[in-house]
Formats: sequence, structure tokens, C-alpha cells
Amino acid sequence: MRMSFDLDGVITDSEKWFFGILSTLRQMHNKELLDAIEILYYSTRQIRYNPFQFLSARDEGFIITARKPISHAITESWLLNHAIYLPIIYVDPDNSIDWIDYMESSYESAKRKVDIMGLREITTHLDNNPYIVTKMRQLMPSATIIQIGGEPCQPSM
Repeated sequence: MRMSFDLDGVITDSEKWFFGILSTLRQMHNKELLDAIEILYYSTRQIRYNPFQFLSARDEGFIITARKPISHAITESWLLNHAIYLPIIYVDPDNSIDWIDYMESSYESAKRKVDIMGLREITTHLDNNPYIVTKMRQLMPSATIIQIGGEPCQPSM
């Protein structure tokens, strides 16, 4: 089986409010300072679920995340420090998803995750964002999309 895992909220603990504040502040404050704060935030996250709890020896695992390019180095370092050696696929390599509109950005992220799953023949994905889960289920009904953690509701579209 080929499985993928979202990073923030699944593999790491995560605080949605932090990203909301960060996105709002980016519109009016020093970008370099806010980038440094975001990197510090990522470096201090605790592990939530280790993907190897879900993978058997024959399974292939992937991490699919919408983390921005400024966080790639700390992301890879954090994963290595936690002995999580899985390929990382970034759905926003050009920093084009603007998380000010959380729902719309979630839908864009879901579309990109589904595209990657199709290309890599990934059949199962774990994510904590209910908007992403709902959209992925809609776009890829043949896949198993599991909501793990996150908000307990399924939003309507």
C-alpha cells in the first residue's frame, strides 16, 4: 500500500490559530522577522503521530505538506531528528497558496495533494484539516482519505 501523511496536525502537533495570526501579520509587518518566527515555531513542534505506526514493512509512505519554501530546511531537519525517513512532497513550492482565506487555501491544497496522489499512485492519505479531507474525498473518491485529529465536523461544500 502507498500511504501519505500531512505534516502539521498529523505528524506534528499544530496550532491553527498560529498560522491565522502569522498570515494576517505578514500583510503589515516585517516579512523576515515573521519568517524567522515561523521557522522557530516549526523547530519546536512535538511529534503527534509517527507514520511508522501506520505503515507495515511492505508499505510505502510519503509526506505531503503545504509548508512554504522558507520552512523546507527546518522541516527536513526536524523529520531527521525524529527518525522519520520518508520522501517529502511540498505542494506549494512557489509560495502561491495564501492562507489568509483558510477554506479557499485548504481547497487549493487538497487539489494539489490529489494530483500528487494520482501521480504517485498513493491510495490512502491521513490529514487533519476537515476542508482538505472533504475536498480530497470529492476529487478522488477511489482513495481512502482519513481525517485524523483536527476539527470533528465535515464542512459542507
